[in-house]
Amino acid sequence: MRETFRRLVHTTPGEWQRHDLLKLQAAELRALAELLGIPVSGTRAELVERLLSLGGLRQLLADYDGPDAWEVAERLVRDFDKRELKGMAALAKIWKSGTKRQLALGLIQWRNECRRKGLERLAAARAQLKKQPRQLALDFRAAA
Repeated sequence: MRETFRRLVHTTPGEWQRHDLLKLQAAELRALAELLGIPVSGTRAELVERLLSLGGLRQLLADYDGPDAWEVAERLVRDFDKRELKGMAALAKIWKSGTKRQLALGLIQWRNECRRKGLERLAAARAQLKKQPRQLALDFRAAA
C-alpha cells in the first residue's frame, strides 16, 4: 500500500483513480487531503469522494495561475459560463451567487487558500522529519 501512496503523492490529483485511493488507509487519505489543503474529516469513502472531486477541481484551477488574481479570474470568465462556475463553487463549498467575475474570483481565492494550507502542512511534515533521528546503514560485510 505504501507504494500506491508514494505514487499518488508524486502525481497530479487529476490523475488519481478511485481504485488506487480505495487501497489507501484512512491516515494516508487524510495526508493527501492535508497536502491539497482540503477538509480531512469523514469516513474513508467520504475522503475518497472529496479527494477525487476537489482534487480534480484543484487540478482544473491550477492552469489558471498568475500574479494578478483579477486577470486570472477574467480568464476563467472567458473559458466557463456562469452555470459551470456556480457548479465549481458549489463543489468547493464557497459562495455560489453573484456575477461570473465574483464566482471566478472566489474560486481563485479558494484555490490559493488550499495551496497555502497544503504548503504549510508540507513544511510542517518536512520539519518533523528533520527532527527525527536517522538510522545509519552499516555494511557488516566489510568487517569480514
